[in-house]
Amino acid sequence: MRPPPIPSNRWINLTSALALALLATVPATAHAQAGARSPIETDATNTFDAWRNIHGGLSTGHALLNRFDLSVTLHGEAWGRPGLTGRLLYHRIDGDALSGDLVGDVQGVDNISASGAHRLMEAWVEQDFGDRGSVRAGLMDLNAEFDGIEPAGLFLNSSHGIGAEIAQSGRNGPSIYPTSALGIRGELRRGAFTVRAAAFDGVPGDLDRPEALAAVDLAEDDGALIIGQADVTGEGGLRVSMGVWRYTESFAPSETGERRSDRGAYASIEGPLAPRGGLSGWVRVGVSGPKPSAAVRQFSGGVVMDAPWAGRPHDQLGFAVTRAEFGGAPHRASGRPDAETAFEITYRYVANDWLSLQPNLQYVVGPGAAPGLDNAVVLGLRVTLTTDRLQE
Repeated sequence: MRPPPIPSNRWINLTSALALALLATVPATAHAQAGARSPIETDATNTFDAWRNIHGGLSTGHALLNRFDLSVTLHGEAWGRPGLTGRLLYHRIDGDALSGDLVGDVQGVDNISASGAHRLMEAWVEQDFGDRGSVRAGLMDLNAEFDGIEPAGLFLNSSHGIGAEIAQSGRNGPSIYPTSALGIRGELRRGAFTVRAAAFDGVPGDLDRPEALAAVDLAEDDGALIIGQADVTGEGGLRVSMGVWRYTESFAPSETGERRSDRGAYASIEGPLAPRGGLSGWVRVGVSGPKPSAAVRQFSGGVVMDAPWAGRPHDQLGFAVTRAEFGGAPHRASGRPDAETAFEITYRYVANDWLSLQPNLQYVVGPGAAPGLDNAVVLGLRVTLTTDRLQE
């Protein structure tokens, strides 16, 4: 099968990638070389993914995806406001519907896949109080501080970024990529214990303007998404996290018209697996209330090896698995599988401090978007260009 034609606007992203390559060759500023923090920091990243569904799913074929990120961070101490930080994060998203057109999976083989749009993802201010905690408010990515697992960040399947049972909740999902919502978050720290809680607009973005740059529509019936998480960090980097979440408003599933309030809980353990470091792993479980055609339980785990080869200190090799179980009478009546499991192996090759290459292989058992789909085998390559330099 011939790869699909590339829309002309994708060349904008490829041009951005070339610009990033040039930016990355510019020497660090005098502030950075001296170890001082600049009052304004800017970073840009371009992520380009090329995929081939080589067997099973909806159809074999190619898919290309691209995301350009530009962030601006302001540090208040430069203006006599210690602990005050502001951040803006812009996305430019473009690409093919890998899961929707080829793989037929529900969890999302690629974590940058989204409808093409320009999007202001973050626009917030934070006041940090040192060891005591912090407060943040504005447009925020819930996943930046909730249900995030450090070693899982290597993998490309979306369910390793945030549990499918949360990602597929509410009327328009929670405040996560690619659409964020206004919110406020508080955090308390006491030694090894950290507790944070947040409230977000219950319906991110504007359903009538899904491609708006920064749509905020605080409708009366949106309600709020309330989420809380407690972390305990032990010696050696072991961390145990537990979280709960709930929408204050009920919503009406289109298949039945029955109104339900969506809620759930999750827990994870992550940390080193070897006494000398270099090998880390995690396990996670999440559950939610019944939904008509979405994940109600999710289980995941994986291992990551840092510097798997001598002389490659920044490379990473990893294996992970995620399983989403579905619920609701409409889903069962459709004949679709009761569960979908994705196995993933990946290797991140860091060529230098601005370029990395990441081949990826996923085997999806029981793609859940349609009944009777064969297990899918998906091969991909991620190319990342960034101005955020590696630190030795």
